[in-house]
Amino acid sequence: MSQDMVGCPCGDQLTISCYTGPASTRNVGSCRDGQQECNVTGADGSGTYGPCSGDTLPSSPTACSPGEAGTGTAGSAECDKLETAFADAGVDILACHQQEPETLVIDSESVYWANYGALGLGTIMRVAHGGGLYTTLAVGQGRPGAMAVDATNVYWVDQGSTTSGAPGFTVINGSIMKVPITGGSPTTLAPAPNNFPPSMTVAGDDVFFVASVSSGATLTPIEEVGTSGGSLVDFENLSSSQAVTAPLATDGTSLYWVDETFTFSNDGGPVTGHAVLLKAPVGGGAPQTLIAWDSPYSWILAVDPVNVYAAGAGSASGGGVIVKVPVGGGELTTLATATAPQSIATDGSNVYWTETPDCMAGGSLRKVPVGGGTVVTIASAPMVVCADSVAVDATSVYWVNAASNGSTTEGMVLKAPK
Repeated sequence: MSQDMVGCPCGDQLTISCYTGPASTRNVGSCRDGQQECNVTGADGSGTYGPCSGDTLPSSPTACSPGEAGTGTAGSAECDKLETAFADAGVDILACHQQEPETLVIDSESVYWANYGALGLGTIMRVAHGGGLYTTLAVGQGRPGAMAVDATNVYWVDQGSTTSGAPGFTVINGSIMKVPITGGSPTTLAPAPNNFPPSMTVAGDDVFFVASVSSGATLTPIEEVGTSGGSLVDFENLSSSQAVTAPLATDGTSLYWVDETFTFSNDGGPVTGHAVLLKAPVGGGAPQTLIAWDSPYSWILAVDPVNVYAAGAGSASGGGVIVKVPVGGGELTTLATATAPQSIATDGSNVYWTETPDCMAGGSLRKVPVGGGTVVTIASAPMVVCADSVAVDATSVYWVNAASNGSTTEGMVLKAPK
């Protein structure tokens, strides 16, 4: 499939990524995307995309193909140079030249990530923990976002797209998707009821996700669907005066989330808010409030058998904090201050998070003991740039850089010792 939109009406982006080679070779090995510019011809800003330029194609029909040639960073002098420099700092590049990777999950053997990319050109990728050949599991996704993985499949929210009525485009609602971790045909489990569902997780035989809603709505429901597909079920409604992004986390038995309510000042003053941390059995049942507190932050979660950990980010000030609450409820304990934390993970001994106060200027990957103590910086710019997702296993911490060198076509997947 040629991923080239020459002559197509321009969407909501004046510049998009493109690729004119076989879809299975896109961003694999030395193959990489180019760009297409919108040629605006109408007084209303409408136009069509020009030719794809700058893409690097395979030298033969199978070169760059997953499992046949090249490694995740092979064939690129630029990546080889970065690989050497990053290795000196203890950071390994698992994949290079990725298209705006924003989410990442891991299992016992592999790392999976979603390349957000341009409209309709998103991909789901896989690479072994130790690096090497990386594989394209799914192509042609609208805009893949939140992800989860179990023993057999990787799941994601294909966020769909909306272009506010731009010529030639219509609103496309999202879908809950899966593909076998060993490769195969992607399957639609269910249509997402609204655009851009922002959070998901999997527990047992069900996939749970937060259904984002349109402006002015008063409820943001948690939906569930079976891992084999079926009808959507309302798991829980989140009472809110805003269409908020509510994070999800699971320990396999319970589902955890934060119900957030914000009040925005009209005079540029501080944002005020209220947060309620809740949990409920994954099989259904009455939610339990673990704690409620006043907070100007938006929260993301991680959980271990003892505690729920939350990273709070303040959009206006760039401030933030890392806290914990026992899984059975109790006192809110501050573990560390943070600057615009974007993701959080735990291994039961430490809490890990990425900070991105200024995306293109870079950020940091940090950790703190779950009992509190000294904050340690594991990596910083240029190894951490636009880092929106982090995961951890017994030996390493993994993250994605959605961009590097000021370009969203230069995303990376990286790892470092814990």
